[in-house]
Amino acid sequence: MGPVPIRGDFTELKQAASVRVDKVIDGQTVLMTDGKIVRLLGIDYPFMAGDAEGGPAILGKAALELFLPKGKEVLLYQNKSRERGRLNRMGHSLAHLVIKDRGEWVNGALVARGVAWAATDATNPAMAEQLYALEDSARKAGKGLWSKDSPFGLLTPETAAQGDGTFRVVEGTVNRAATSKNNLYLNFGSDWRKDFTVMITPGIRKGLSKKDVDAMALTGQKIRVRGWLREWNGPFMELETPERLEVLMSTASSPVLPTESADDLPPAQPRATGQINP
Repeated sequence: MGPVPIRGDFTELKQAASVRVDKVIDGQTVLMTDGKIVRLLGIDYPFMAGDAEGGPAILGKAALELFLPKGKEVLLYQNKSRERGRLNRMGHSLAHLVIKDRGEWVNGALVARGVAWAATDATNPAMAEQLYALEDSARKAGKGLWSKDSPFGLLTPETAAQGDGTFRVVEGTVNRAATSKNNLYLNFGSDWRKDFTVMITPGIRKGLSKKDVDAMALTGQKIRVRGWLREWNGPFMELETPERLEVLMSTASSPVLPTESADDLPPAQPRATGQINP
């Protein structure tokens, strides 16, 4: 008996079509027999220069080809709104795929096996919590990207600089939440000039509030964030969607500094330009 199929709850989405696979183009893109090109939502692969043999994107394509041989019928689940999040700028359909004959959620299965990262975006935030749960199980089991020797595994505030210029997942305890020029900063060390920092704009802060997360009250909380890392007074990440911040637990034993304003912080940098599902 093979692995138990990964299934999802698609109440946030709409079943938009039933189509058959022609061929897998890459680890996120599938050509259908009706000519439709489908881009898989909610996943991404680490970048490796030149897509070297054995690189994540190459392994992702191989895994997708096993799931989706030619002629396999799949169901497409997309954003309920016809005006937003169904097509990218190239006219490709953005969707979660389900193998019709066994009900397996392909996007989730790739994450569950540690082949891909979970990476929803602002236009299509649906399924984030389900994908994160699958990713967490893969991480705890040391699968694929989360294996002991993987260069793409979880980073900490102390190791965040290793991910400069790439999309990564970072986990740590917030040392202090502070505001400056309308933005909120989560500092993970005693010196914001060199330690890992996450910036939250007013719009994203409002989105977190709608999810019952008070960003200003995160001091002393263990959280997990994902996004593009860059160097700006130490490792720096701008939170691009509310879904990319997970509150894990309160860490009472960690040093908790009082929340305060930090008007001497540098001005906010331009928004990150990386797009997970272009």
